[in-house]
Amino acid sequence: YAINNSFLVEIKYQKNKKLEDKKIKPLKISNFDGYWYLNALNEDDKYRTYHTKSIKQLKITNEKFTPDKKLLKN
Repeated sequence: YAINNSFLVEIKYQKNKKLEDKKIKPLKISNFDGYWYLNALNEDDKYRTYHTKSIKQLKITNEKFTPDKKLLKN
């Protein structure tokens, strides 16, 4: 829903046994070597991949963004 409607999401992401709060712009979900990833832009608009297994909470916000169409091609 958040990807299709360009809503920012807030996640708790587990990295090195520590939970980090992140606010990201979700672009698409991808599979690589059998692992699922959320491809998104981080707070600094840098392209990042987040292993879905490491996302412990996800909240869709009311904030919208305009995705760059070039990032959505692949």
